[in-house]
Amino acid sequence: MALHDGPAAWVRLAETPGVGRETARKLLAVFGLPENIFSASHKALCEVVPERIADSLTEAPSADLQNLIARTLAWMAAPGNRMVTLADADYPPLLLNIPDPPLLFYAKGDVALLAEQSVAIVGSRNATAQGKQNAERFAASLSASGFHTVSGMALGIELADSVLSYDLRHAGILAPAPVLEMLLADPGNPRSLAYQCNALRSCLERLGADDDAAASQALLTEAVNLAGATSDLQAPLSNIGARLRLLSDRVHRRFFTLLPEAHQLEDEEEMETAS
Repeated sequence: MALHDGPAAWVRLAETPGVGRETARKLLAVFGLPENIFSASHKALCEVVPERIADSLTEAPSADLQNLIARTLAWMAAPGNRMVTLADADYPPLLLNIPDPPLLFYAKGDVALLAEQSVAIVGSRNATAQGKQNAERFAASLSASGFHTVSGMALGIELADSVLSYDLRHAGILAPAPVLEMLLADPGNPRSLAYQCNALRSCLERLGADDDAAASQALLTEAVNLAGATSDLQAPLSNIGARLRLLSDRVHRRFFTLLPEAHQLEDEEEMETAS
């Protein structure tokens, strides 16, 4: 796997320790493309960035970064998936004009739509029934006027937007398979179960919790398999939900609950008994 050119070099640049967006854009302005940055000498890099950053850029990528690059390239190999970088002609002009544009982003579908008129629909993750209804009406009206809706990742309101997107895509025909694909297995939909399980697995791997990461991967696989099911889904979905709650509790106890060491508790109990 080449780590110094193409999409791999962009990921490597974005994930290099100490290299933020501003520093990366400064390097790109001088060297042109990420592959030129990684082929530059340490001395040349030090003329643009501090020595500690030049050190990071000339070091071999860590095993974690190599794994991230490999997963990214595998995702890009799927139909409709791509990485859009600052060097691409179809990088959205409006995004390019913000004060701190991202070096890259990942897209699934027609990237050309991002250059057209769009509007974001954002709101509460615990939306009321009226809020969801309003979101559907706004989205329908804006879509009919030629606007594209952009997700802000608030589940409640934007699930209504997803429902509308489904309605427009399938012209009101009852088609269970696409609904299940969208809500359970779509890796590019942040509201899908598979997307959430994959994000959880990735976080747990970075924390070194390989056993819990494996449990997340198993849930992801089951979610994808369920998308093609034709039988009753209530039981398997309830089972996945119960296991997710158990996993959540385990992660909470493992990383967020602070308890005194056992011997400290025993010492305190002995002190109370003595008094």
